Amino acid sequence: MDASLSNWNNAGAKVQFTKTSNSPNTITAGNFNNTAYGVNYASVSGSQVVSFRIELNATTITADATNLSNFIQSVFVHELGHSVWLGDNPTTTSPSIMLYSRNRNTMTKPQTFDINNVRSKY
Repeated sequence: MDASLSNWNNAGAKVQFTKTSNSPNTITAGNFNNTAYGVNYASVSGSQVVSFRIELNATTITADATNLSNFIQSVFVHELGHSVWLGDNPTTTSPSIMLYSRNRNTMTKPQTFDINNVRSKY
């Protein structure tokens, strides 16, 4: 999961994720009763995400992963994308960490399409 933070922090998207003990944000890995690989419950105020709670679903991830480490990174990087205003499954032919059709076993970093969208927001 640290690699996922680094993947965003080193992407050149002008955003930085850090870990602190007093953060209002949480990330939980566990077995959840849904079909999603991950979910981001973001709290929004105006045009800003003020906090988020990410749940990574071990049940669905382990069922479909052939490269577990990469799959977890891909799902977590995707969920972090929501906290910087990236939406699910964008209409694009460009590679994107936000696309449902991406190969989660190989795509672990924000792509140029994602980075450009975050840069345009911030």
